[in-house]
This record gives sequence, C-alpha cells and structure tokens, in this order.
Amino acid sequence: MKKSMDYFGNTGKILEINLTTEKTSILNPKEELYHQYIGGSGLAAAILFERLTKELDPLSPNNPIGFFNGPLVGTKAPNCGRHVVCAKSPATNIWGESNSGGKFGAFMKFLGYDGMIFSGKSSQPTYVTIFDGTIEFLDASELWGKGSFEVGDVLKEKHGKISSYATIGIAGENQSTIAALMNDGDRAAGRTGMGAVMGSKNLKAIALRSSTRDVGIAHLVEFKALISKMRKNIRENSVGRTMFGTAAYVSGGMKWGDVPVKYWHQGFMENTEAIDGSRMKETILIKRYHCYSCIIGCGRIVKIDEGKYAIPQTAGPEFETLAGFGTNLLVDNLEGIAYANYLCNVYGLDTISASQIIALVFRLNEMSKIPKADLEGISAIWGNIDAAIKLLKLMAIGKGIGKLMVKGADAVAAHYGVPDEAHTVNGLELPYHDPRAFFSMAAVYATSSRGACHNNGDGYKMGLGVSVSEINLECKDRFDDVEAGSLAVKVQDFRAVYNALIMCHFALPPFKDTTKAVELATGWPITIDEIMKAGSRITNLKRLLNKKLGLTRENDRLPKVISFKLKEGGTKGNTPNLAIQLKEYYRVRDWDQATGFPTSECIKSLNLEKYRTKT
Repeated sequence: MKKSMDYFGNTGKILEINLTTEKTSILNPKEELYHQYIGGSGLAAAILFERLTKELDPLSPNNPIGFFNGPLVGTKAPNCGRHVVCAKSPATNIWGESNSGGKFGAFMKFLGYDGMIFSGKSSQPTYVTIFDGTIEFLDASELWGKGSFEVGDVLKEKHGKISSYATIGIAGENQSTIAALMNDGDRAAGRTGMGAVMGSKNLKAIALRSSTRDVGIAHLVEFKALISKMRKNIRENSVGRTMFGTAAYVSGGMKWGDVPVKYWHQGFMENTEAIDGSRMKETILIKRYHCYSCIIGCGRIVKIDEGKYAIPQTAGPEFETLAGFGTNLLVDNLEGIAYANYLCNVYGLDTISASQIIALVFRLNEMSKIPKADLEGISAIWGNIDAAIKLLKLMAIGKGIGKLMVKGADAVAAHYGVPDEAHTVNGLELPYHDPRAFFSMAAVYATSSRGACHNNGDGYKMGLGVSVSEINLECKDRFDDVEAGSLAVKVQDFRAVYNALIMCHFALPPFKDTTKAVELATGWPITIDEIMKAGSRITNLKRLLNKKLGLTRENDRLPKVISFKLKEGGTKGNTPNLAIQLKEYYRVRDWDQATGFPTSECIKSLNLEKYRTKT
C-alpha cells in the first residue's frame, strides 16, 4: 500500500465523498493531528469539529457521517479490527459515535484510508462500491426496503466477492433515531442513530473490496514479537469469554446487582440460567465468531431450526441484548430473545434502545398510562416476549404505537405525561449496567460524550476486580462516591485511548505492551503518560464540541430511577450520590465547578486552545 508522508500504522488519508455531486477527494490530516488524537473517534472529533454546529439538523445533507479506524486496525495486533461511525446524533443532538466490530474497519485500512466521510444527499437511493481504488455510485432502488442480510446477498450476487459491507435496514430508511448501521449482516454500530443519518442521505450501503491486506509497520520484527506476546496474554485471560461469550455475564452480573430487572425497578430475577451463556452453548449455539484479528471469539453463531422463533444461522444475542429483552422484561425464553435479536439485525435497530423503549411501554401499561387502543390488542405485560416482538415489528415499519416508539424513550414518556419514566441521559437510553451496583458508572453515564454509554468508560469492570497497574486504575470500594468520581475520569481517558486505536474493550493485555505496539507500528516514540494524555485530550475535545452543540452542566444528570434504592439483590439499599461524584470528577478533570467545562488551564495544558475559540 502506498503510504502518505511515509506514515506507518495509519495511511495519512481520509476519503471524502459528496453524495450530492458524486465527487470524491482526499483529506491529508497533518501528522501532528494523529499524534494528538491517535485515530478512531479521537481523530474523527478533531476533523469534524468545525463542521458540526448547534443549528445543524442531524438529518440534513450538511451533517457529515464519518467512518474511522485506528493505527492498529488491520495489523496483526490482537482484537484490532473495529471501526467507529461518527456524526451529530439525531437521538441526542450532540456528538454521536458508535463503535462496531467485524472487519469493515480493517478493509477500509487495506484500501488505504484511515477514514471515510460522506456528506450531501443522493437524489435517489444509492449504494457506493469501493473496489481496489475504484469508487462507483450505483442505484439502490432494488435494495431499498431490504434487510441487512438480504442486502448482502444481493451485493454478492451482483458483484461477486465482497470483502465487507455496511448497510441500513428499514429503520434507517425511515430515519428512526434508534436506527443502527449493520456491518456484514449482524455486526452493529448500534447507538446514537447513525443508521438514521445514513438513511437521511439516501445511502443504503457501502461495499468494500481489497485484493491486498497490507498495512505498513515501522518496526516489523519487534512488532511481531510483541504481538505474539500480547496474543498469548489475552488468550490465557479470556477462557470464560471464549467459551460462553458475553452472555456469561447475565448470571454473573445478576449476583452483583448489575443486570437491570423489570425496567430497573427490581433487584433480582430467578432463572437467569435459562438465558445465559451456558444455556446458549448447550442449546442453540453452532459455533463462535471472531472479528478481524480477534483471538477471543466471544461472538456467538446460533440457529433455531423450527417453531415460531426459527432463525437461520446468524449472530446470537450478546449480554446487552439478553439483558434488554430478557431480565429487563422478565423474560426467560432464550429462543424468543434470539429471535428478537435477529429481527433487530434485519431491521437495523439498536437492541439496547429498542428493548429499553419496549420495557417502558410495558411499565406504562402496568401503570395504566397507555390507552388500550394504542396497543391494538398487544398484551404488553412482563414476561411476554411475543408482545415485545410485535412491538419491535411496529417500530421497524413505523406504524401504530411503533411510530412514536422509534422517536426514543423521552418522546414516549413525554407523550404519556410521565417524563421521569424515561431512563435516558441526553436522549440516549441507558445501557444495561446499573450505577447502583458500581457507583463510578453514575459519573460515567452523566458525563459521557454521547449520552449514557458503558463504552465511554467501564468502571463496572474495575468494580469486578479488573485493574490496570501501569496507570493505577482500580476500584477499592464500588459504593464509594468520592472514589467513583475520580475513577470515572481515569477509566474514561483509558477507554478514549482504546476507542482511538481502535481496540476491543475485551482485550486487556498489559497497557505497557499496548502502548509499545503503537510505537512499533507507527514509529512514534510514545510513553504511557503521553498516550493517557492523548486520552484526556480526546475526552476534553468532545466536551468542548458538545458545548458548541448546546450541552450545559445541567445535562450531567441521571434518570430518576437510579435514585431508587432496591430492596433486594446485589445493590440492596445502595444508590449513588451524583452531586458528590461530579464535584470530585470536575476537580480531577480541572473543569469549572459552576459551568462543568474545562478551565483555561486545562485547555492550555492539553493544547486545545484552537478549539476553545470555536465553542
């Protein structure tokens, strides 16, 4: 691969595509920008900063949508096959980003790009092919209305071998704010409505083909030796996740009170073994799935041959989906949950937001807040997976109560006069880790750059005993608010580095090895302190960007349900004090206590002055 400016790891090239004019160009970011923001969502925020404004309609042609990888993506570095999709979010009206596994990011790198930015709007449904340097804009009329798997079948029939593809389903076409963007059928960039942004541009799919798999490495011999060591370390420490996938956490997390039950109002659910990783392995599991360069293989491939929940061989539900359509709805039917997961992938719906909104409808029905006519005979009661599936289908096509539901939990709760029943932060439905179980998740959710997000910082893992010794990242007391505030800062900066590389959060080799891998791949001399400073710079940049988009200190909040003390389960009697956490969080970050934004000294220390003048 021809490298720009002798870059290694990265290529130095961002492909820009204007869908209105069908013109393409190459953006060559300054090398300094890579040193400061690494890649992934960090580089994306730096590049898109000027283009995003408070007045910008997220569903307008002027909202650019970017696909970015990182300096280790496409190399042999373990678990570095991911990519991130970024734009102004139609779900939150602030910074939107959605991280996805699979192989799309790696093949984008093989084609010579660190990122691709789509702007404008096609005059008709369109798909774009990028085959070994040749870019074509093709009529997608026959693809419009098709699900993610069917799109893949048609693309392969028309074009032969395809390395990877990204597409939207019906939800994205309908510009649902909870629309996901699907990669290779069942890998999802699920959160913040990136599928709706793609749909608003009449862009149905992007297909990639690369005949080479070359990424330049600055110090190849040393890099190979280090990567071998990292892969061995990860393999030895991932036996449980390899065997049972993320689904293992359903029963394990329940013991800690970290798996929300009955729309966050109950502390425990019996019989979670019926829907966890062990049961999946014993019943519907066919094989494991590995993302590009992954050695863990936490992905589940399942199949249900017959019955009303029959599905072809496809991706099985991950922990978040099992919690969302399982414990959150008091459902213990694994096949029904797997079917709901399959439908979400076909339609292109975020499983977290979709299941939260369905649980909200169950809750409002229990409270007698929804007229029977609105439910059209659907028995929206706890434990009824068939009702959830019916609601899911209405959401996909945007009919009946589904037309309201796809606008998000805030819209549903407001419509029925009970806004406090929406469990969201900045418009984004909570993921399935309870801040009452691990207090640091309260500050993480409240300050996350994209709304409630466990990928912005997974303090719950530290509460479970995970630590990163090189940066003193650990949790001593999961119920301590002061410690939680400072822990949230460090875990967010740590994960900002991961989301820039981009490296899977499940891979935790020694951090010194990860940092060294970046140095050997790129040729940049970099220390742990420097890479963590880059993580802090990325976090603060996104905060400044959100200020520009209208975020205020009042946005740093949690839904009311988190203040309720549960009477049973692993969180019994405990709830976080966000005010105490934020005071400590702002202090450690050097953010102004009154405004909640970086101080002048903080901005200067992180070399962010040029962005401050634009907020």
